[in-house]
Amino acid sequence: MNIHEQLIRDEGSVPYAYQDTLGYWTIGVGHMIDRRRGGALPQPIIDALLGYDITEVNNNLSAHLPWFEVLDEARQAALINIAFNVGPSGMLAFHSFLTYMAANDFTKAAADLRTTKVYQQLPARYERIAKQIESGVWV
Repeated sequence: MNIHEQLIRDEGSVPYAYQDTLGYWTIGVGHMIDRRRGGALPQPIIDALLGYDITEVNNNLSAHLPWFEVLDEARQAALINIAFNVGPSGMLAFHSFLTYMAANDFTKAAADLRTTKVYQQLPARYERIAKQIESGVWV
């Protein structure tokens, strides 16, 4: 046995936020994240989680959109950004948008994106994404 194994045994290993026996929000192996007690996720963990999530979304898009890998980095990032927000399956429902993207008609793809409900909900974010798709330049 080592301290790693001992703490998992005694604290448990929980892959979601839960309230401990005192009602404080905790995650993982006893890592308190409750603001009331000064808890938080450390920035390196946040960065690692974001990196993991980006890789997962990238892999999902690569698996479902054969043309995704040939896009320039800025346009790939725009699609990752959308999928990160609405989920990969949510983005895959943007049929006309994806048809325009597959055809490299980025002007029409951006125009179509501007007609979506999510664009209406988050206009500043999606306008930046639309401009990035149109130009191929990071916005």
